[in-house]
Parts: sequence; C-alpha cells; structure tokens
Amino acid sequence: MNLRPGEYEAQDRATDNATSNFTKRRIIAGEIKQYKEQKCEAERYEALSQERREKKIKRAEKALDGKKPDLVATETQILHVTRKLNNTQKNRQDLLRDREPLQKKVDAPQAELVKTKHAADAAQAAQNETSRHNLALFEDSLEEYRRL
Repeated sequence: MNLRPGEYEAQDRATDNATSNFTKRRIIAGEIKQYKEQKCEAERYEALSQERREKKIKRAEKALDGKKPDLVATETQILHVTRKLNNTQKNRQDLLRDREPLQKKVDAPQAELVKTKHAADAAQAAQNETSRHNLALFEDSLEEYRRL
C-alpha cells in the first residue's frame, strides 16, 4: 500500500483514536460491570442484614413473651408496694399532726408528777426531821421515866 506521507500520519492518528476509543469503551464497560457487581453485592448484604435484624427482633420478642407473666407479677407487686408506701406516708403525716396535742396531754401530767414528787420529797424530809425530834423527845421521856 502506497500512502502519501500525510495520509500515513492521518491513518496512524485514526488508528490511535480508534484504539483509544476502544480502550476507553472497554474500561467504561469494565467499570459499569464492576459497579453493577458492587451494587448487587451491596443489595444482597443489605437484604441479609435486614433478615438478621428481623430474626434478632423476633428472638427478643419471643424472649419477652416468655417473661410477660413475670412482668405482670412484678407490676402487681410494684402497685401493691406503692399503695402501702402511700398509706404509710399518710399514716406518718397523721401521726405527726396528732403528735403535738398528744404531747401536751403527756407533758401536763408529767409536770404535775414532778411537782408531786417535789412535794412528797419535802413532806418526807419534814417527816424525817419531825421523827428525829420525836425520837429525841422519846429518849428524854424515857430517861425521865426511868428516874421516877
């Protein structure tokens, strides 16, 4: 084939362009194929992950279903204890409210008791003093009696 010098370069450029375009198309096709494979793999992974999550949720629900009677019993106990606590707090408030009047009722007799004890102690002391004098008189009288 006899080509002129300018035609040879043009044909060489055309061949290079065709080769370059073919290579680009092949690269793009490979990238598209790789993208589709990765997309398929990502979708498969997401589906498996979703399935795993659903199984995990079902297991948890099944475990909770088994514990429902325990939860009901515990809730009943909590309700009962809460009522007892509320009643106890109300009783405490009632006792604190009634404490002051009752304390006054106790304090008055106690004060009277203290006064009575002081009076009794004073009377006992006076009695002891009188008894001591009587004993002395009694001894004097006894001596006088002996002399007679």
